[in-house]
Amino acid sequence: DEVYDRKKSEWVTRPSVVQKLHEKKDAWAAHAFVVNRKLNPTNNSKVNVITVTIDIKSPYLRAVGKEVIGQVLGITWTASVLKVEPKVFIAFLPDLAAHLDVLNAKEPKSDEDESTVAHLEFFIKFLREEYAETLAELTALLDHSEITFSLLWAILTPRTLIYSPCPVT
Repeated sequence: DEVYDRKKSEWVTRPSVVQKLHEKKDAWAAHAFVVNRKLNPTNNSKVNVITVTIDIKSPYLRAVGKEVIGQVLGITWTASVLKVEPKVFIAFLPDLAAHLDVLNAKEPKSDEDESTVAHLEFFIKFLREEYAETLAELTALLDHSEITFSLLWAILTPRTLIYSPCPVT
């Protein structure tokens, strides 16, 4: 590189300096997923709106999500930071559990399959424990072929076809 030396008032050739990019290290990279709860203040100082997202860190969970859930508006499985609302995973929980059963039945299992099973089992267990109340309410309603508007997202998963007969035509 040619650099102007002010002391000598001339251009001087110097060896290039390799600049290292400042890599931002993720303290949570070793974890399969991270649950983020953000408290958003409202006009009432005693009330906060809680926003929950799950950051998927595990490449195995990303691969399972891409295969089972597929392309859903707002989810990019190749994003460097993958933030997903828990409702998406709860809605697809039966599909995730079925995929886990398929993986468990597969013989022989590769190291990748073993890691995928371990991560998926842990993730499903977390969802069932963390959202047990929601899942119990949903199960009770669906047993009676009922649903509430607040839980409608759980049965209307992406790519679900909905039709209704029209009594007029």
